[in-house]
Amino acid sequence: MAIGGVAVRLDPARDTLINVNALGDSVPLARFMGGREYEMMMEGASVSGGAGDIDAVVKSGATLLPSVETHSGPFQGLCHRWTVEKGALTDAQRHAAVSCYLALMTAVSLNMIGTKGPVFVEGPFAGNEIYCSMLATATERSVSAIAGHRGGPSHQPSAVPVLAGWAAQLRAEISTCRIRTEMECSVIPTANESSLLTVGMKFLLSRKVIGLFGIMQLSSFISATFP
Repeated sequence: MAIGGVAVRLDPARDTLINVNALGDSVPLARFMGGREYEMMMEGASVSGGAGDIDAVVKSGATLLPSVETHSGPFQGLCHRWTVEKGALTDAQRHAAVSCYLALMTAVSLNMIGTKGPVFVEGPFAGNEIYCSMLATATERSVSAIAGHRGGPSHQPSAVPVLAGWAAQLRAEISTCRIRTEMECSVIPTANESSLLTVGMKFLLSRKVIGLFGIMQLSSFISATFP
């Protein structure tokens, strides 16, 4: 959530909304199921990575792209994909890649709700050094980890030099996901029909049966059929 941020237009389709704090003030909020995505990608493995794992992931070009949880967050309707074979990564390297993916997803979400100033992280991710370091680099803001009722370490942008270049690369990759999201999510009418329609659209697109104009026509048909 963004307290005291800049005024922006929120997009409900990207899971942004208004909450109310204890004083009755409106607070912009962005949601995505980062904890669930981490658990899904780590498949029960409990590890922590270090600088060596980050270097290995960067050299391999391993990147996780949105979206692991397809029904919430800024890239709803997209299915995640790896840029390399997931099995080629150790658990620690996968931890590093997934943590950086989640940090970039967080940065996207914070940007959508007009966040400014320092960032505070609480909960399990407060203890994830790679996540906090990448979030600081991606947002170009200081990130403070809050463990329980006590303040934790503060992470500064580019505190880990290799993350700066990687963050730029990931931002470029994720920016293309916004276009894909607009194309794919705009034709999903309701939760009941979403699965079948998404599968059908992806099949048609993969087989190059329809192009962008066809998508627009099909989207109009769906909007009229499933108001």
